[in-house]
Amino acid sequence: MNIIGNFTEIVTKKYAQFKGRASRAEYWQYILVMAIIYGIVGIIISFLPQSMSMVGFILYGIVALGLLLPTLAVNVRRMHDLGKGGGWLFITLVPFIGGLWYFILTVQAGETNKNRFDDQEVTKA
Repeated sequence: MNIIGNFTEIVTKKYAQFKGRASRAEYWQYILVMAIIYGIVGIIISFLPQSMSMVGFILYGIVALGLLLPTLAVNVRRMHDLGKGGGWLFITLVPFIGGLWYFILTVQAGETNKNRFDDQEVTKA
């Protein structure tokens, strides 16, 4: 599946799906497209005149709220792929080291055999 197809599937079919697993490729493709979207929104906001700053704030809020659930869901599924519970997201709240620790977790290869979050064997990228 291509990168846009992956993003589209996550925000439509897997919008709030917290069960199952997300491969490294699925996760990072989603994060890349999400970062590009935020970048485009940021560029649009930067071109708005100062008098329309509230419009920019509202635009950013709409995008952020629209992507909140699929982002949480893909993060939880990514942890499931590593054999960890979704609660590992809270490690990012630890100052300084939490975000780095979570990043290291997300770049690791997932489990290729069954784990407690699904019953099918998978091959991961």
